[in-house]
Amino acid sequence: MNPSFQSPSFSSTCLDGRTALITGGSGALGQVMVARLLAHGARVVNLDPCAFPLALPLPLRARLVSAPVDITDERAVTEFFEQSCVVDGRPHVPDTVICHAGTVLPGGFANYSYTDWKKTFELNLNAHFLVCRAALPLLHQTATAERPARLLFTSSWVGQVPWPGNGAYSPSKAAIDMFAKGLARELADQHIRVNVLAPGIVGAGMALKQWNEDPSYRQRARLAIPVGQLQTAESVADATLFLCSRASDYMTGATLLVDGGASLYPMI
Repeated sequence: MNPSFQSPSFSSTCLDGRTALITGGSGALGQVMVARLLAHGARVVNLDPCAFPLALPLPLRARLVSAPVDITDERAVTEFFEQSCVVDGRPHVPDTVICHAGTVLPGGFANYSYTDWKKTFELNLNAHFLVCRAALPLLHQTATAERPARLLFTSSWVGQVPWPGNGAYSPSKAAIDMFAKGLARELADQHIRVNVLAPGIVGAGMALKQWNEDPSYRQRARLAIPVGQLQTAESVADATLFLCSRASDYMTGATLLVDGGASLYPMI
């Protein structure tokens, strides 16, 4: 062995040659994740029905393409992947698929509507089943023992810890955790790594909206974060970079919990 004292895993070129497809990359958190991947050399395909130009430096924008695909539509997802993720006439075969899109429709169980329950599971779980099933043939094209392909799911600390007023969100994230573990077991010998990122209470997107609009949520959240502050989107993006990099090559079926200790809830 010839050990090196400096790991190349997080250099500005550590994702050179990789193509990452992300669902929901136009959201507040997704945009930061996309920017982090681009800044480290990846090409990125943003699969989002609300796809719009992100505020990025020109050299980074050149490696980003967006496709307004509704991932809850089976036919649209199947056709997009069967055409090798063609955007603007060019195929973009991914070696990394990040299932990030999600929604939270808060509410207590007693008054929770079946419509909201179905909407939550449709996007948070069922849509990612469609994406993974359609993406697998392309991942198999790129996966090798020396350079594994990747499936990454954005879950949440509340996938394993009960949190009041979360309606279908917590159950949907618990389901995605087990879905990922099943895929990891099935695909391990096919050089496809499957892992889960579980953030905490992030000061962006859906959680920030609840923080700003729901005083009872804000009070509970303050008690539930031992480190005493909301998680930054940059923290989530850094964890995403780790799971997309060679540093995580030996990980599969794992949940990376990056939550500031929120999963230690309840606090007294």
